[in-house]
Amino acid sequence: MRAGRTRLHWLLLALSPAGWVMLAVGRFVLVPDPSGHATHVQLGLAPCLPMQRWGIPCPACGLTTSVAHFAHGEWWSSLLVQPLGFALGALALALPLVLLVAHLRGADIGRRVIDPRTPRVLGAALGFATLCWIYKLVATR
Repeated sequence: MRAGRTRLHWLLLALSPAGWVMLAVGRFVLVPDPSGHATHVQLGLAPCLPMQRWGIPCPACGLTTSVAHFAHGEWWSSLLVQPLGFALGALALALPLVLLVAHLRGADIGRRVIDPRTPRVLGAALGFATLCWIYKLVATR
């Protein structure tokens, strides 16, 4: 163990392969719903209330379906169903490798996460998520 690395570094490094588990579940357990949403009900979750009541997607509508498409190797379908799901699938696939390379190069991943610039990155991610929801709103009409 290299001296000076934070506990957060080790926690993030240890948990990063969870994304691969999520993709494996998506590949072997889930069948993407042809409607572009509602795949999450296969996991025992409730149907999307805004979609049921008003016919409009919630901000997370299509995420599980998109990630399931990604896990099945149907990347174009994943992108079309919900771009945020495609991005999360790609992140889940790449993150363990990116973190391992950073670790091997001596970086402290934990310190990078709590860097003062992190709120700007999170703001950009929230902006991207909002644009993806707008896309889903337009695509379902």
